[in-house]
Amino acid sequence: MIHLSPKIPTHFRNPTSLNITALNEKLNSIDTTDWLDLNRAIYSEDPKTQLFGVVGIKKLLLTNSDQISIGMIVDSGLVPALLGFLNWEDNPDLQFEAAWCLVTLATLSPEHLRVVVEASGIPGLVKICYVGDQVLSNHAIIALGTIANTSMNYRDLVIQAEAVDAFIFNLNNQKSLNYASDVIWAMGRLCQGVPYSKDLFKTIGRFVYDFIVTVEKSGFEIDLKDPLWTLATIGRSFSLLEILAFITPGIIEFLLEFLDKNTKNEPYFEPAIEILGEISAFEPVTEFLKVKNCVQLIESIIRNVGDNIHKSDLIWFVSNLATGSSEQLQYFIDSPKILNDLVNFALFDAYKHVQVEAFKTLAKMTLVADCKQIEVLFDSQVIEVINKFLGSDEDELVLIALNAISMFLACDLNSGEDKPKYKTWIIEKEVLKSIEHLLDHPNEEVYNATVKILETYFDQDDTI
Repeated sequence: MIHLSPKIPTHFRNPTSLNITALNEKLNSIDTTDWLDLNRAIYSEDPKTQLFGVVGIKKLLLTNSDQISIGMIVDSGLVPALLGFLNWEDNPDLQFEAAWCLVTLATLSPEHLRVVVEASGIPGLVKICYVGDQVLSNHAIIALGTIANTSMNYRDLVIQAEAVDAFIFNLNNQKSLNYASDVIWAMGRLCQGVPYSKDLFKTIGRFVYDFIVTVEKSGFEIDLKDPLWTLATIGRSFSLLEILAFITPGIIEFLLEFLDKNTKNEPYFEPAIEILGEISAFEPVTEFLKVKNCVQLIESIIRNVGDNIHKSDLIWFVSNLATGSSEQLQYFIDSPKILNDLVNFALFDAYKHVQVEAFKTLAKMTLVADCKQIEVLFDSQVIEVINKFLGSDEDELVLIALNAISMFLACDLNSGEDKPKYKTWIIEKEVLKSIEHLLDHPNEEVYNATVKILETYFDQDDTI
Protein backbone atom coordinates (compact mmCIF):
# COMPACT_ATOMS: atom_id res chain seq x y z
CA MET A 1 0.00 0.00 0.00
CA ILE A 2 1.08 3.63 -0.51
CA HIS A 3 2.56 5.14 2.62
CA LEU A 4 2.08 8.86 3.13
CA SER A 5 2.67 10.70 6.36
CA PRO A 6 -0.51 12.37 7.62
CA LYS A 7 -0.53 14.86 10.42
CA ILE A 8 -1.26 12.80 13.54
CA PRO A 9 -2.99 14.42 16.55
CA THR A 10 -2.46 13.38 20.13
CA HIS A 11 -3.13 9.65 20.33
CA PHE A 12 -5.56 7.92 22.55
CA ARG A 13 -3.84 6.02 25.29
CA ASN A 14 -4.94 2.40 25.35
CA PRO A 15 -6.89 1.53 28.48
CA THR A 16 -4.66 -0.20 30.99
CA SER A 17 -6.43 0.01 34.32
CA LEU A 18 -9.90 -1.09 33.26
CA ASN A 19 -11.04 -3.94 35.54
CA ILE A 20 -13.81 -5.61 33.56
CA THR A 21 -14.99 -7.77 36.49
CA ALA A 22 -15.23 -4.82 38.86
CA LEU A 23 -16.92 -2.75 36.16
CA ASN A 24 -19.56 -5.40 35.52
CA GLU A 25 -20.22 -5.71 39.25
CA LYS A 26 -20.69 -1.96 39.51
CA LEU A 27 -22.92 -1.94 36.44
CA ASN A 28 -25.10 -4.60 38.01
CA SER A 29 -25.58 -2.26 40.97
CA ILE A 30 -26.63 0.59 38.71
CA ASP A 31 -30.04 0.53 37.08
CA THR A 32 -28.88 0.62 33.45
CA THR A 33 -32.46 1.03 32.32
CA ASP A 34 -32.75 4.31 34.24
CA TRP A 35 -31.69 7.12 31.92
CA LEU A 36 -31.67 9.75 34.66
CA ASP A 37 -29.58 7.56 36.97
CA LEU A 38 -26.97 7.05 34.27
CA ASN A 39 -26.90 10.76 33.44
CA ARG A 40 -26.34 11.63 37.07
CA ALA A 41 -23.41 9.20 37.06
CA ILE A 42 -21.86 10.90 34.03
CA TYR A 43 -22.04 14.31 35.69
CA SER A 44 -20.62 13.04 38.95
CA GLU A 45 -17.28 14.42 40.14
CA ASP A 46 -16.03 10.87 40.76
CA PRO A 47 -14.15 9.55 37.66
CA LYS A 48 -15.10 5.93 38.44
CA THR A 49 -18.76 6.81 38.70
CA GLN A 50 -18.47 8.72 35.43
CA LEU A 51 -16.95 5.67 33.81
CA PHE A 52 -19.78 3.47 35.06
CA GLY A 53 -22.28 5.99 33.71
CA VAL A 54 -20.70 6.10 30.26
CA VAL A 55 -20.53 2.30 29.98
CA GLY A 56 -24.09 2.03 31.30
CA ILE A 57 -25.39 4.45 28.66
CA LYS A 58 -23.52 2.53 25.95
CA LYS A 59 -25.17 -0.67 27.22
CA LEU A 60 -28.57 1.01 27.24
CA LEU A 61 -28.07 2.32 23.68
CA LEU A 62 -27.17 -1.15 22.47
CA THR A 63 -30.03 -2.96 24.20
CA ASN A 64 -32.88 -0.50 24.70
CA SER A 65 -32.26 2.45 22.39
CA ASP A 66 -35.96 2.66 21.56
CA GLN A 67 -36.56 3.84 25.15
CA ILE A 68 -34.35 6.90 24.62
CA SER A 69 -35.79 9.62 22.44
CA ILE A 70 -33.65 12.01 20.42
CA GLY A 71 -35.00 14.80 22.60
CA MET A 72 -33.77 13.04 25.75
CA ILE A 73 -30.26 12.73 24.26
CA VAL A 74 -30.17 16.39 23.22
CA ASP A 75 -31.61 17.68 26.50
CA SER A 76 -29.18 15.66 28.59
CA GLY A 77 -26.13 17.16 26.87
CA LEU A 78 -24.80 13.62 26.36
CA VAL A 79 -22.82 14.29 23.16
CA PRO A 80 -20.95 17.35 24.50
CA ALA A 81 -20.16 15.37 27.66
CA LEU A 82 -18.77 12.44 25.66
CA LEU A 83 -16.76 14.80 23.46
CA GLY A 84 -15.31 16.33 26.60
CA PHE A 85 -14.28 12.91 27.92
CA LEU A 86 -12.33 12.30 24.68
CA ASN A 87 -9.85 14.90 25.90
CA TRP A 88 -9.26 13.24 29.28
CA GLU A 89 -5.94 11.72 28.38
CA ASP A 90 -5.06 11.23 32.05
CA ASN A 91 -8.03 8.84 32.29
CA PRO A 92 -7.66 6.49 29.30
CA ASP A 93 -10.40 4.14 30.52
CA LEU A 94 -13.00 6.92 30.52
CA GLN A 95 -11.64 8.29 27.26
CA PHE A 96 -11.89 4.90 25.59
CA GLU A 97 -15.41 4.11 26.80
CA ALA A 98 -16.62 7.60 25.86
CA ALA A 99 -15.30 6.96 22.36
CA TRP A 100 -17.20 3.68 22.16
CA CYS A 101 -20.35 5.32 23.47
CA LEU A 102 -20.09 8.16 20.91
CA VAL A 103 -19.52 5.77 18.01
CA THR A 104 -22.41 3.58 19.18
CA LEU A 105 -24.68 6.62 19.29
CA ALA A 106 -23.55 7.81 15.83
CA THR A 107 -24.25 4.45 14.19
CA LEU A 108 -27.68 3.74 15.66
CA SER A 109 -29.74 5.60 13.05
CA PRO A 110 -29.62 8.65 10.76
CA GLU A 111 -31.39 10.66 13.46
CA HIS A 112 -28.82 9.73 16.11
CA LEU A 113 -26.00 10.48 13.68
CA ARG A 114 -27.45 13.94 13.06
CA VAL A 115 -27.45 14.63 16.78
CA VAL A 116 -23.73 13.84 16.91
CA VAL A 117 -22.97 16.07 13.90
CA GLU A 118 -25.01 19.01 15.16
CA ALA A 119 -23.23 18.82 18.50
CA SER A 120 -19.93 19.36 16.59
CA GLY A 121 -19.06 15.70 17.00
CA ILE A 122 -17.21 15.17 13.70
CA PRO A 123 -13.76 16.20 15.06
CA GLY A 124 -14.32 13.82 17.97
CA LEU A 125 -15.04 10.94 15.59
CA VAL A 126 -11.90 11.83 13.62
CA LYS A 127 -9.89 11.68 16.83
CA ILE A 128 -11.32 8.25 17.62
CA CYS A 129 -9.89 7.01 14.29
CA TYR A 130 -6.45 7.18 15.90
CA VAL A 131 -7.31 4.93 18.85
CA GLY A 132 -5.23 1.77 19.09
CA ASP A 133 -8.29 -0.50 19.00
CA GLN A 134 -8.87 -1.31 15.32
CA VAL A 135 -12.50 -2.34 15.79
CA LEU A 136 -13.33 0.96 17.49
CA SER A 137 -11.41 3.06 14.97
CA ASN A 138 -13.12 1.29 12.07
CA HIS A 139 -16.52 1.97 13.61
CA ALA A 140 -15.59 5.66 13.74
CA ILE A 141 -14.41 5.57 10.13
CA ILE A 142 -17.69 3.99 9.01
CA ALA A 143 -19.60 6.64 10.97
CA LEU A 144 -17.61 9.40 9.22
CA GLY A 145 -18.24 7.81 5.83
CA THR A 146 -21.94 7.62 6.60
CA ILE A 147 -21.96 11.28 7.65
CA ALA A 148 -20.17 12.30 4.43
CA ASN A 149 -22.71 10.32 2.41
CA THR A 150 -25.62 12.16 4.01
CA SER A 151 -25.19 15.52 2.28
CA MET A 152 -22.64 17.71 0.53
CA ASN A 153 -22.48 19.99 3.56
CA TYR A 154 -21.76 17.10 5.93
CA ARG A 155 -19.20 15.72 3.47
CA ASP A 156 -17.36 19.03 3.49
CA LEU A 157 -17.40 19.10 7.30
CA VAL A 158 -15.80 15.64 7.37
CA ILE A 159 -13.09 16.75 4.94
CA GLN A 160 -12.44 19.98 6.84
CA ALA A 161 -12.02 17.99 10.06
CA GLU A 162 -8.98 16.33 8.39
CA ALA A 163 -10.63 12.93 8.24
CA VAL A 164 -8.51 12.00 5.20
CA ASP A 165 -5.36 12.12 7.36
CA ALA A 166 -7.05 9.77 9.82
CA PHE A 167 -8.07 7.43 7.01
CA ILE A 168 -4.50 7.37 5.65
CA PHE A 169 -3.17 6.64 9.13
CA ASN A 170 -5.47 3.64 9.36
CA LEU A 171 -4.59 2.38 5.87
CA ASN A 172 -0.88 2.57 6.66
CA ASN A 173 -1.47 0.65 9.89
CA GLN A 174 -4.21 -1.72 8.82
CA LYS A 175 -3.95 -5.33 9.91
CA SER A 176 -6.21 -6.85 7.27
CA LEU A 177 -7.67 -6.05 3.87
CA ASN A 178 -11.17 -6.32 5.35
CA TYR A 179 -10.46 -3.40 7.66
CA ALA A 180 -8.80 -1.52 4.80
CA SER A 181 -11.95 -2.10 2.73
CA ASP A 182 -13.99 -0.09 5.28
CA VAL A 183 -11.50 2.78 5.06
CA ILE A 184 -11.58 2.75 1.25
CA TRP A 185 -15.37 2.78 1.39
CA ALA A 186 -15.32 5.85 3.66
CA MET A 187 -12.82 7.58 1.35
CA GLY A 188 -15.18 6.95 -1.54
CA ARG A 189 -17.97 8.85 0.23
CA LEU A 190 -15.75 11.96 0.09
CA CYS A 191 -15.76 11.78 -3.72
CA GLN A 192 -19.53 11.98 -4.14
CA GLY A 193 -21.12 15.06 -5.66
CA VAL A 194 -19.25 18.17 -6.79
CA PRO A 195 -15.49 17.54 -6.46
CA TYR A 196 -14.07 19.12 -3.30
CA SER A 197 -10.61 19.58 -4.81
CA LYS A 198 -8.25 17.98 -7.30
CA ASP A 199 -5.67 17.38 -4.57
CA LEU A 200 -8.22 15.44 -2.53
CA PHE A 201 -9.09 13.30 -5.55
CA LYS A 202 -5.40 12.65 -6.21
CA THR A 203 -4.86 11.40 -2.66
CA ILE A 204 -7.98 9.25 -2.56
CA GLY A 205 -7.60 7.97 -6.13
CA ARG A 206 -4.10 6.66 -5.48
CA PHE A 207 -5.10 4.78 -2.35
CA VAL A 208 -8.22 3.34 -3.99
CA TYR A 209 -6.33 2.14 -7.05
CA ASP A 210 -3.57 0.69 -4.90
CA PHE A 211 -6.19 -1.15 -2.82
CA ILE A 212 -7.76 -2.67 -5.96
CA VAL A 213 -4.37 -3.86 -7.19
CA THR A 214 -3.46 -5.26 -3.76
CA VAL A 215 -6.74 -7.20 -3.49
CA GLU A 216 -6.30 -8.58 -7.02
CA LYS A 217 -2.80 -9.80 -6.23
CA SER A 218 -3.84 -11.23 -2.86
CA GLY A 219 -6.52 -13.55 -4.22
CA PHE A 220 -8.79 -12.69 -1.26
CA GLU A 221 -12.55 -12.50 -1.84
CA ILE A 222 -13.16 -8.82 -1.16
CA ASP A 223 -15.85 -6.90 -3.04
CA LEU A 224 -14.25 -4.31 -5.33
CA LYS A 225 -17.43 -2.84 -6.79
CA ASP A 226 -17.44 0.26 -4.59
CA PRO A 227 -13.70 1.08 -5.04
CA LEU A 228 -14.15 0.74 -8.80
CA TRP A 229 -17.06 3.17 -8.77
CA THR A 230 -15.00 5.60 -6.70
CA LEU A 231 -12.30 5.57 -9.40
CA ALA A 232 -15.00 6.04 -12.06
CA THR A 233 -16.39 9.01 -10.12
CA ILE A 234 -12.95 10.62 -9.94
CA GLY A 235 -12.40 9.93 -13.64
CA ARG A 236 -15.49 11.93 -14.59
CA SER A 237 -13.78 15.11 -13.40
CA PHE A 238 -10.03 14.56 -13.78
CA SER A 239 -7.57 12.55 -15.85
CA LEU A 240 -7.00 9.28 -14.02
CA LEU A 241 -3.59 8.88 -15.63
CA GLU A 242 -2.58 12.17 -14.07
CA ILE A 243 -4.20 11.26 -10.76
CA LEU A 244 -2.52 7.86 -10.65
CA ALA A 245 0.79 8.68 -12.37
CA PHE A 246 2.56 8.60 -9.00
CA ILE A 247 1.93 4.86 -8.70
CA THR A 248 2.84 3.00 -11.86
CA PRO A 249 3.03 3.43 -15.63
CA GLY A 250 1.12 0.13 -16.12
CA ILE A 251 -2.34 1.43 -15.22
CA ILE A 252 -3.96 0.90 -18.62
CA GLU A 253 -2.56 -2.60 -19.00
CA PHE A 254 -3.77 -3.56 -15.50
CA LEU A 255 -7.27 -2.19 -16.19
CA LEU A 256 -7.52 -3.97 -19.55
CA GLU A 257 -6.44 -7.26 -17.98
CA PHE A 258 -8.87 -6.68 -15.10
CA LEU A 259 -11.71 -6.06 -17.57
CA ASP A 260 -10.77 -9.14 -19.58
CA LYS A 261 -10.90 -11.20 -16.38
CA ASN A 262 -14.33 -9.81 -15.43
CA THR A 263 -16.29 -9.76 -18.68
CA LYS A 264 -18.99 -11.93 -17.09
CA ASN A 265 -18.99 -10.03 -13.80
CA GLU A 266 -21.38 -7.15 -14.54
CA PRO A 267 -20.98 -5.37 -11.14
CA TYR A 268 -17.23 -5.08 -11.91
CA PHE A 269 -17.48 -4.76 -15.68
CA GLU A 270 -19.69 -1.66 -15.67
CA PRO A 271 -17.42 0.62 -13.56
CA ALA A 272 -14.23 -0.85 -15.08
CA ILE A 273 -15.28 -0.10 -18.66
CA GLU A 274 -16.39 3.38 -17.58
CA ILE A 275 -12.93 3.99 -16.08
CA LEU A 276 -11.24 2.91 -19.32
CA GLY A 277 -13.67 5.00 -21.36
CA GLU A 278 -12.92 8.05 -19.23
CA ILE A 279 -9.18 7.59 -19.65
CA SER A 280 -9.58 7.22 -23.42
CA ALA A 281 -11.62 10.45 -23.49
CA PHE A 282 -9.03 12.42 -21.49
CA GLU A 283 -5.79 11.01 -22.87
CA PRO A 284 -4.20 10.64 -26.32
CA VAL A 285 -5.23 7.29 -27.77
CA THR A 286 -1.55 6.47 -28.25
CA GLU A 287 -1.39 5.92 -24.49
CA PHE A 288 -3.56 2.86 -25.09
CA LEU A 289 -2.28 1.68 -28.43
CA LYS A 290 1.34 1.68 -27.28
CA VAL A 291 0.41 -0.76 -24.49
CA LYS A 292 1.67 -4.21 -25.36
CA ASN A 293 -1.17 -6.50 -26.48
CA CYS A 294 -3.75 -3.71 -26.18
CA VAL A 295 -5.71 -4.74 -29.29
CA GLN A 296 -5.36 -8.44 -28.44
CA LEU A 297 -6.80 -7.79 -24.97
CA ILE A 298 -9.70 -5.86 -26.50
CA GLU A 299 -10.26 -8.78 -28.88
CA SER A 300 -10.48 -11.11 -25.91
CA ILE A 301 -12.82 -8.80 -24.00
CA ILE A 302 -15.19 -8.49 -26.97
CA ARG A 303 -15.09 -12.24 -27.60
CA ASN A 304 -16.02 -13.05 -24.01
CA VAL A 305 -18.46 -10.24 -23.23
CA GLY A 306 -21.48 -12.37 -24.18
CA ASP A 307 -24.87 -10.84 -23.36
CA ASN A 308 -23.48 -8.32 -20.88
CA ILE A 309 -25.95 -5.42 -20.94
CA HIS A 310 -23.04 -2.96 -20.75
CA LYS A 311 -21.58 -4.17 -24.03
CA SER A 312 -22.45 -0.81 -25.59
CA ASP A 313 -20.03 0.90 -23.20
CA LEU A 314 -17.29 -1.43 -24.45
CA ILE A 315 -18.13 -0.54 -28.05
CA TRP A 316 -18.03 3.18 -27.21
CA PHE A 317 -14.58 2.64 -25.70
CA VAL A 318 -13.42 0.91 -28.90
CA SER A 319 -14.83 3.84 -30.88
CA ASN A 320 -12.72 6.26 -28.85
CA LEU A 321 -9.60 4.27 -29.68
CA ALA A 322 -10.28 3.53 -33.35
CA THR A 323 -11.94 6.57 -34.91
CA GLY A 324 -9.57 9.44 -34.21
CA SER A 325 -7.40 9.03 -37.30
CA SER A 326 -6.55 6.54 -40.04
CA GLU A 327 -3.40 5.64 -38.09
CA GLN A 328 -5.47 4.68 -35.05
CA LEU A 329 -7.97 2.83 -37.22
CA GLN A 330 -5.18 0.73 -38.73
CA TYR A 331 -4.65 -1.06 -35.41
CA PHE A 332 -8.21 -2.35 -35.72
CA ILE A 333 -8.07 -2.90 -39.46
CA ASP A 334 -5.25 -5.30 -38.65
CA SER A 335 -7.61 -7.10 -36.27
CA PRO A 336 -10.41 -8.55 -38.43
CA LYS A 337 -11.92 -10.28 -35.41
CA ILE A 338 -12.87 -6.96 -33.84
CA LEU A 339 -14.39 -5.68 -37.10
CA ASN A 340 -16.38 -8.88 -37.56
CA ASP A 341 -17.66 -8.73 -33.98
CA LEU A 342 -18.76 -5.12 -34.41
CA VAL A 343 -20.59 -6.02 -37.63
CA ASN A 344 -22.35 -8.90 -35.89
CA PHE A 345 -23.30 -6.67 -32.95
CA ALA A 346 -24.78 -4.09 -35.34
CA LEU A 347 -26.72 -6.65 -37.36
CA PHE A 348 -27.82 -9.26 -34.84
CA ASP A 349 -27.34 -8.27 -31.19
CA ALA A 350 -30.37 -8.76 -28.95
CA TYR A 351 -30.10 -5.25 -27.52
CA LYS A 352 -31.03 -2.35 -29.80
CA HIS A 353 -28.73 0.07 -28.01
CA VAL A 354 -25.82 -2.30 -28.68
CA GLN A 355 -26.75 -2.47 -32.37
CA VAL A 356 -26.84 1.32 -32.55
CA GLU A 357 -23.50 1.81 -30.77
CA ALA A 358 -21.81 -0.74 -33.03
CA PHE A 359 -23.28 0.93 -36.12
CA LYS A 360 -22.10 4.37 -35.01
CA THR A 361 -18.60 3.04 -34.39
CA LEU A 362 -18.38 1.42 -37.82
CA ALA A 363 -19.76 4.56 -39.47
CA LYS A 364 -17.16 6.72 -37.68
CA MET A 365 -14.48 4.38 -38.99
CA THR A 366 -15.48 5.23 -42.56
CA LEU A 367 -15.01 8.94 -41.83
CA VAL A 368 -11.30 8.55 -40.95
CA ALA A 369 -10.48 5.64 -43.26
CA ASP A 370 -8.32 6.00 -46.36
CA CYS A 371 -9.45 4.17 -49.48
CA LYS A 372 -7.37 1.08 -48.72
CA GLN A 373 -9.02 0.86 -45.29
CA ILE A 374 -12.43 1.47 -46.86
CA GLU A 375 -11.87 -1.64 -48.94
CA VAL A 376 -11.21 -3.68 -45.80
CA LEU A 377 -14.35 -2.25 -44.19
CA PHE A 378 -16.32 -3.19 -47.31
CA ASP A 379 -14.96 -6.74 -47.29
CA SER A 380 -15.96 -6.96 -43.61
CA GLN A 381 -19.60 -6.21 -44.58
CA VAL A 382 -19.64 -2.80 -42.92
CA ILE A 383 -21.65 -1.49 -45.86
CA GLU A 384 -24.36 -4.08 -45.03
CA VAL A 385 -24.65 -2.46 -41.62
CA ILE A 386 -24.86 1.00 -43.20
CA ASN A 387 -27.63 -0.19 -45.50
CA LYS A 388 -29.61 -1.54 -42.55
CA PHE A 389 -29.62 1.82 -40.80
CA LEU A 390 -30.68 3.75 -43.91
CA GLY A 391 -34.14 2.48 -42.97
CA SER A 392 -33.98 3.63 -39.36
CA ASP A 393 -36.86 5.64 -37.92
CA GLU A 394 -34.33 7.93 -36.17
CA ASP A 395 -33.23 10.87 -38.31
CA GLU A 396 -29.80 11.05 -36.67
CA LEU A 397 -29.01 7.45 -37.57
CA VAL A 398 -30.17 7.91 -41.17
CA LEU A 399 -27.86 10.93 -41.55
CA ILE A 400 -24.94 8.94 -40.13
CA ALA A 401 -25.65 6.15 -42.61
CA LEU A 402 -25.79 8.58 -45.55
CA ASN A 403 -22.47 10.12 -44.55
CA ALA A 404 -20.88 6.67 -44.34
CA ILE A 405 -22.26 5.68 -47.78
CA SER A 406 -20.71 8.81 -49.24
CA MET A 407 -17.29 7.74 -47.89
CA PHE A 408 -17.44 4.54 -49.93
CA LEU A 409 -18.62 6.38 -53.03
CA ALA A 410 -15.88 9.01 -52.67
CA CYS A 411 -13.27 6.23 -52.92
CA ASP A 412 -14.91 5.11 -56.16
CA LEU A 413 -14.28 8.55 -57.65
CA ASN A 414 -10.65 8.43 -56.58
CA SER A 415 -10.12 4.95 -58.04
CA GLY A 416 -10.81 5.96 -61.66
CA GLU A 417 -12.16 2.48 -62.45
CA ASP A 418 -14.62 2.03 -65.31
CA LYS A 419 -16.87 -0.08 -63.10
CA PRO A 420 -16.73 1.50 -59.63
CA LYS A 421 -16.81 -1.23 -56.99
CA TYR A 422 -18.99 0.38 -54.31
CA LYS A 423 -21.38 2.16 -56.67
CA THR A 424 -21.93 -1.13 -58.51
CA TRP A 425 -22.65 -2.95 -55.25
CA ILE A 426 -25.09 -0.24 -54.15
CA ILE A 427 -27.00 -0.53 -57.44
CA GLU A 428 -26.94 -4.34 -57.62
CA LYS A 429 -28.04 -4.75 -54.00
CA GLU A 430 -30.83 -2.20 -54.55
CA VAL A 431 -29.38 0.05 -51.85
CA LEU A 432 -29.85 2.88 -54.35
CA LYS A 433 -33.61 2.36 -54.08
CA SER A 434 -33.36 2.82 -50.31
CA ILE A 435 -31.43 6.03 -50.86
CA GLU A 436 -33.93 7.38 -53.41
CA HIS A 437 -36.84 6.68 -51.06
CA LEU A 438 -35.25 9.16 -48.68
CA LEU A 439 -36.14 11.94 -51.14
CA ASP A 440 -39.58 11.76 -49.52
CA HIS A 441 -38.14 11.99 -46.01
CA PRO A 442 -39.73 14.78 -43.91
CA ASN A 443 -36.40 15.80 -42.34
CA GLU A 444 -34.74 18.54 -44.40
CA GLU A 445 -31.19 17.49 -43.46
CA VAL A 446 -31.87 13.93 -44.58
CA TYR A 447 -33.39 15.19 -47.82
CA ASN A 448 -30.43 17.48 -48.56
CA ALA A 449 -27.87 14.74 -47.79
CA THR A 450 -29.75 12.36 -50.10
CA VAL A 451 -29.83 14.88 -52.96
CA LYS A 452 -26.12 15.55 -52.56
CA ILE A 453 -25.26 11.83 -52.82
CA LEU A 454 -27.47 11.29 -55.87
CA GLU A 455 -26.17 14.37 -57.69
CA THR A 456 -22.51 13.74 -56.82
CA TYR A 457 -22.13 10.01 -57.37
CA PHE A 458 -24.93 8.82 -59.67
CA ASP A 459 -25.99 9.52 -63.25
CA GLN A 460 -29.51 9.79 -64.55
CA ASP A 461 -29.23 6.28 -65.98
CA ASP A 462 -28.38 4.87 -62.52
CA THR A 463 -31.54 6.13 -60.83
CA ILE A 464 -35.02 4.66 -61.02
